[in-house]
Amino acid sequence: MTRGAGIPGFLQSAFRRQLPRAVHRVETPELRIEVREVDNYRWLLFGDGVVQSAMALDEPARLVLPYTFSLLAPLLFRPEPGQTGVMGVGAGSLIRFFDVMLPSCTVRACDASEPVVDVARQFFGLPPAGSRFELQVLDARTAIAGWRELDLLFVDIFDEAGMPGWVGSEPFLCQCRQALGTGGVVAINLMPESDSALAEFLATLRHAFSGRVLLGTLPQYRNVIALAFESAPGELSVRNLGIRAKRLDKRFRVPFSRVFQNLCRVNRCHRGQLII
Repeated sequence: MTRGAGIPGFLQSAFRRQLPRAVHRVETPELRIEVREVDNYRWLLFGDGVVQSAMALDEPARLVLPYTFSLLAPLLFRPEPGQTGVMGVGAGSLIRFFDVMLPSCTVRACDASEPVVDVARQFFGLPPAGSRFELQVLDARTAIAGWRELDLLFVDIFDEAGMPGWVGSEPFLCQCRQALGTGGVVAINLMPESDSALAEFLATLRHAFSGRVLLGTLPQYRNVIALAFESAPGELSVRNLGIRAKRLDKRFRVPFSRVFQNLCRVNRCHRGQLII
């Protein structure tokens, strides 16, 4: 989910040529779901009109929204994950990415809304369940109780009202830590309403993860990406991580170098080391 001033960057040029067309709409007692497209892009909206997820029709595995680049920051620390968890399916951007770009990785995903999952399957090419992909239509608090030994965990949970308050609760964040294996990393997409709300969330997250937390921000967007580590990363050298980021740029066609530069600006570095 991303929100910024004006039209999301991936749509700016397309909007100048033509108006988006409605592809699908469904309403449930809890949620209004819309699918729209213009030119080569299709995207998912909830009732508040905020773009939840987007896809390039000619390259479904390519990430489009800027926040998803920063959400993948854990790959800087675990570039070869074996098991990944995704909470909040949306239109399936991360799932399609891992399915194509990391074929040795297995993915477990959950979403509380069956209509959202149905839309992801019908209009966004969500991969079918199989040996590498498991999908549970469950509330994240229920699903995570059975998840263990994850290398990476992505939490991107929003509804029409925004991010549920329980995502920032200590019990849920402790469950996230328990779901990680040794050296695992969780990335959480936030859209804080205020500085004080962000500070409260971070205090709880740091307590749950023994202080091992980094932040990433997105210029011109309200999204904040919080990274939390099960244990201290094996690599914190700014130079070495910068080299790794350049390799990931080429491997995945995602601007990891820019993401890493942002981490260095927002967080502390000392004597060539990123401080966690």
